[in-house]
Amino acid sequence: MNSKVFASSPEPRSALLLATEGGVVIPFAWVALQMFLESIQRETGLSEISPKSQRLLEWIYTREASGDSRGLPLPLQFVAGNSPVGSMATVYQMLFELARLGFIDIAEDPLDTRRKVIRTTKKTRSLMMALAKSAENWAARLREQSKKKVRASRSSSL
Repeated sequence: MNSKVFASSPEPRSALLLATEGGVVIPFAWVALQMFLESIQRETGLSEISPKSQRLLEWIYTREASGDSRGLPLPLQFVAGNSPVGSMATVYQMLFELARLGFIDIAEDPLDTRRKVIRTTKKTRSLMMALAKSAENWAARLREQSKKKVRASRSSSL
């Protein structure tokens, strides 16, 4: 099979495409998705933290947003012991890095001064909202592109 690969941007309408001998054009959705993720990481500043730290931050944010913490800050020991991203030592290092970068606050627990607690910051909440909006916009463009392709294919077969 003689095929050509065309470079692209993260936009769904110009996703990386493979043109085959028969003229069939196949989108590489995974590659387009990866390119999209890389572009929003650059645009939002998420790229300043490692992928593992990103997953930890998402895990913390999800616990807060889902109500698991009942509006209370998460105990640092709970996060370090229950996070799925690494050993306790690794999680502690990531937590202090996230705090240094302003994504989380680590403070003394007002109910028990022997404990430390974690809260996400406005920076994290803004970042998560921006990521969600970018993903929703991209998905809407992808749906619209798919609808256009279906309409075009239906009209060409008539």
